[in-house]
Amino acid sequence: VYSISEDIEQGKFTETADMRLGRAGLVQLLENRGITYVTFSDWEKIDCIERAAGNRKNKPREKIASWGELLRAAKA
Repeated sequence: VYSISEDIEQGKFTETADMRLGRAGLVQLLENRGITYVTFSDWEKIDCIERAAGNRKNKPREKIASWGELLRAAKA
């Protein structure tokens, strides 16, 4: 989100109909550009898997380090 705000402040984006549509517009823009994203619900799945993996090692969590693994966890 910070990067998006920074890009807007630097004039890298002009206002479009997609921007005025809020979250739905952002999702449509990402999908139109073929960009893979993670929803909050997806993040919750990742969080649960990381915490369970950490618990097995007596740690608060075991971070998933690769984007591919994160996506697999999110879509599990």
